[in-house]
Amino acid sequence: MPRFANTTRLVVGTLSFAAGLTAQSTAATWSTYFGGSSRDEITALHRDPNGVITVVGFSDSTDLATTVGSLNPTPLQPAAGGSYDAFVARFDPALPPASQLLWCTYVGGSGDDFAFDLTVDPLTSVITVVGVSASSDFPGAMGQAGPTLQGQSDGFLIQIDPTGAALLTSMLVGGSGADHLSTVVPDGSNSVTVCGGTTSSDLPWTAGTVWPVAPGGGSDAFVARIAPGNPAGTQGIWATYLGGSGSDGITYADYAAANGWPFVWEGRLANHGLALDPAGNAVVVIESELAVLNPVTTPNAVQSSPAGGLDLYLAVIDPTGTSLQYATFFGGSGADSPTCIEAHPGGGFVIGGYTTSTDLPVTAGCVASGFQTCGANCWGPDIDGLVCHIDPALGAGGLRYASYLPGDAGEDGVADLAVESSGIVTLAGYCAGAGNYPITPRALQPGAGTQYFFGAVTRIAMRGQGTDDVLYSTRIGGTNGANFVEGWVNTIALDELGNVITAGTCTDALPIVQAHQGVVAGGIYDGSLTAFPLLPGCTGRSDVALATPACGVPLYFTVGGAPEAGGRFELHATNAPPLSVGVLALGFANAPIALPAPLTGTLLVAPLATVTLVSDGLGTASFPILVPSTLSTTCPVGYSAQWLWLANATCPGIGPIATSERLDF
Repeated sequence: MPRFANTTRLVVGTLSFAAGLTAQSTAATWSTYFGGSSRDEITALHRDPNGVITVVGFSDSTDLATTVGSLNPTPLQPAAGGSYDAFVARFDPALPPASQLLWCTYVGGSGDDFAFDLTVDPLTSVITVVGVSASSDFPGAMGQAGPTLQGQSDGFLIQIDPTGAALLTSMLVGGSGADHLSTVVPDGSNSVTVCGGTTSSDLPWTAGTVWPVAPGGGSDAFVARIAPGNPAGTQGIWATYLGGSGSDGITYADYAAANGWPFVWEGRLANHGLALDPAGNAVVVIESELAVLNPVTTPNAVQSSPAGGLDLYLAVIDPTGTSLQYATFFGGSGADSPTCIEAHPGGGFVIGGYTTSTDLPVTAGCVASGFQTCGANCWGPDIDGLVCHIDPALGAGGLRYASYLPGDAGEDGVADLAVESSGIVTLAGYCAGAGNYPITPRALQPGAGTQYFFGAVTRIAMRGQGTDDVLYSTRIGGTNGANFVEGWVNTIALDELGNVITAGTCTDALPIVQAHQGVVAGGIYDGSLTAFPLLPGCTGRSDVALATPACGVPLYFTVGGAPEAGGRFELHATNAPPLSVGVLALGFANAPIALPAPLTGTLLVAPLATVTLVSDGLGTASFPILVPSTLSTTCPVGYSAQWLWLANATCPGIGPIATSERLDF
């Protein structure tokens, strides 16, 4: 690892040792606009292991770059079909800017069509896309006639080959009302699970499921399992409603009617999220405008009844769609709306969204315990982002974490999130406040933007340490205040080196780097893509999954933060043996040392300092490292470290010690 010649003294608790310094850029590694002469928005992205990025979204531009792809300049639908069309595009950021766009295609008919989510098969690279269509002439697969529109709008599910040349599957899902699909999750076989919203009382495939009959109200959520590769007419496996007598999950028709034009932020359209647990259960979270839900919550619920007009509602449905495994409400006296959900490696699920509740039941030591109001000083209503961690396995005590987003005094929300193997969470969304969004040192874009919309990415460790758990926070775009819409982040993905890739829309101030399209093409806003490190100034590694098991799961080793002189960062251990003694060795040299008998293994760090730690009941431990205020450079400290954990009775069969590999920063 390259180091500067000068050194300083690093204080570790009451210990100190000499430390070298290492520098790395805080800049984006890739950032580009993508769009045409009108409105264009990216709603979801997928990153392949080889770095290729697939995006979906919608556009009312008639001049998207559909015929300039370096891999395929003749996509399956080069021209727009209606006022708004869905689009699918693939990029390779490693190529020269002019060649980065591999291909792009419209998808849609003469009505409005929007794409909201996608998944890419890891073996075949076939792309599955879901969204909403109001087209009576939606395109069919492989030269076949298109599927029949059943109502005002239907959800669509399509599959495209990885070259963008062939539409392999095309189907519409819905009944006689207004329906859409917002999320798709693969199940590891030949089927996918989807969720969406509906006003239809005649959805297909519902017989024998948890909620086979529409509960009523303005709209309902629904979950379905589909085998897209099956012959037409046999693709639907099951579908179940989810909701009650109020509105449960907004539909495209509701949103368009309320706003008068299709200004769509994907999270606010969906108001629900979907994930699968290890047993294949569908875990769905919706907003529910209910006094009573039928069936009501399960006996082990975190919150057995609604607390306000709209509450978050989490349900776990078995793989056959016939049994409700778990159900709970969560929220305060206002409106609490989820937008995304992802499994936590320590159990349960992390949920993001937004809220108007001033009394959200937050947990002790959360990053932001109070609701922020703005009044007349900023644009937009008083809405705060929210994040919570609910673990059904812990029953009524399953609320492991809940917090407002540490955002601005105005409107801000979480549109997407990513959970690292260490349990650290990266939240992405938007803010429209008074210009004081919290920005950490060495952020991608310093400064808090304007009073209008700007994208925001915030990385937190849910350890109950208050604002010290905010490891990184930055805005993306939005500085000049001249436009009504300046940008937001709809979706994110993490790579194996601790970098984040964001996508959404932006009007100005995107940090352009190696861009396929360096300027907005002339419309109100264009799609945007930006990749940057979440650990600026460090080696770029945010966590490492280790081979040595502890309690049957990997021991994880994480660094939180990259502060300047006078600040601090922390080393975190997760999935260690609970309530056990551990040792943290800090040093530089890679000088293997055999452990003394009766222990086996090798210490890979010649320690200049060692610290004893004790893990808590969840198998986590942290140790702060203070950086002297006399540090003569802005570079963080470089070091090597290794965890050693002594086993106890709660972790049988792993030997006397669980040892991590060495991690360098």
